[in-house]
Amino acid sequence: MKQIILSTVSCVLVIYASIAQTIPNAGFETWTKPFFTYDDPTGWGTSNALTIIASPTPASVFKATAGADVHSGSAACNIKTVAIAAGQNPLPGQLKDTLGLAFTGSLSFAAPYLNFGFPYTQRPDSLTFYAKYTPGGNGVDTAAAIVWLQNRNGASVDTIGLGFLQMLSSAVYSLKQVEIIYNPSFVGVNPDTAVIVLGSSGINQPQVNSSLFVDDMSFVFGPAGIEEPASNAATVSVYPNPANDVVTFKTVSSEAAAITVYDVSGKKINSGCIIL
Repeated sequence: MKQIILSTVSCVLVIYASIAQTIPNAGFETWTKPFFTYDDPTGWGTSNALTIIASPTPASVFKATAGADVHSGSAACNIKTVAIAAGQNPLPGQLKDTLGLAFTGSLSFAAPYLNFGFPYTQRPDSLTFYAKYTPGGNGVDTAAAIVWLQNRNGASVDTIGLGFLQMLSSAVYSLKQVEIIYNPSFVGVNPDTAVIVLGSSGINQPQVNSSLFVDDMSFVFGPAGIEEPASNAATVSVYPNPANDVVTFKTVSSEAAAITVYDVSGKKINSGCIIL
């Protein structure tokens, strides 16, 4: 009975955490008008406020609804690189004149202007999402995704984990994975804030009209993007289950080589080789 009660409590805690600390509007289904007449994905700040203010610069982030531009649901996020009109960049020291940007957080017209992040206290292994990308200009541009897990201590910010992914041209949606590398100075320390930044161009030579589509974001605990053949689904048995200290894994597959064990919070607790 004790095991049943503890398992139930663990499930409740895990479910609560997943509800309270999900990526804001991860499927980009909800959009609002924070300023003027343009739309931004709810829970995200974008370069729209900057590029539209700098008339006659056009909007840079759009709600995508066409069938081929949406991975699932009814909408996705389309980020396009535009050039801010000469002398019109309202934050010249913080943002480049040519950009397309979306980030978790918000943008305001009072300092600190760019308010990055959302409350998050877990240590995922990676961020995954679906994306497709068309570089503009000379065709050699690259898009980028950044994950920054922070602990904010007053005016200082400790980097708990950081991930970066560069994306090349892709005509159709494909699964992307940003591996998060954790700072060895903060072993066992959880963040309090997560920041996700998406850019339609690289920093060095951004190209106007580069276009990035993003949909279906999620944090992943443990390996991601690995699909097991259906024929192997029943070739591994685990016993006893539940267990207190010793667990036996048995397989009849000739391909099995290693195993990794994660607890209910997604933390890696053990790994080793399978002796065939």
